[in-house]
Amino acid sequence: MMKNFLTNETIYHGIPFFVFEKYPYYTGDSVLNKIHFDFGFVKLVSRVKNCIYDTEKLKQTTEYHNGESIIVSIKKEDESFDLYLFSKNFHSSAVDGLPYLRLSNGDIVDYESAYYFYKKGYRLISRNIAKKDDRMEYVGFSHRAKMLFTLGDMMLFDETWEVSTDHPRYKEWKTEFEKRKKDGTADRIEDVVPFICRGYKQCDCREDLIKSAENFANYVS
Repeated sequence: MMKNFLTNETIYHGIPFFVFEKYPYYTGDSVLNKIHFDFGFVKLVSRVKNCIYDTEKLKQTTEYHNGESIIVSIKKEDESFDLYLFSKNFHSSAVDGLPYLRLSNGDIVDYESAYYFYKKGYRLISRNIAKKDDRMEYVGFSHRAKMLFTLGDMMLFDETWEVSTDHPRYKEWKTEFEKRKKDGTADRIEDVVPFICRGYKQCDCREDLIKSAENFANYVS
């Protein structure tokens, strides 16, 4: 009954199991499968203990992204090779002997990230940008975070990304900022404003979306 209820949504072999955890992204030797219920102080999650790649899933992912599977070999002292991993189950650098996906443009992405976007219906166009095939939607991502950008969102130009005082929600954010500033959880108004609402220009074309996704990925890398 329990096995039928849980499906393995990772790229690894293994039967998922339930466990309560407070910080599921940062704990455990196994791989996070899914967060089922968030009770605030603790979360009910499922994990997969066996971290052996499912070769069929590797094949499906590789074909979907029109890439090729390679084995990364890298010298331990070379710290400049950053794969921009989205997954929190890996370090943000290459791991010797593990397979990675090489895209047609030469960029290399870890298979957990590639499989995640394959399941969501997004195609990787670079090592840190994914695109929805039938929509004007672009995701900028790194091993720390991801952000979806669509037409009408504010465009991210650089790392300042100040909030326009002309934005319809500016007063709402200012009130929230003043509250959080008193309790020490915010230092500037940008801390309470979503990334897609920062800036002074709306994304009104494909190039704006790609640039915003790229800037966000670089910011959180």
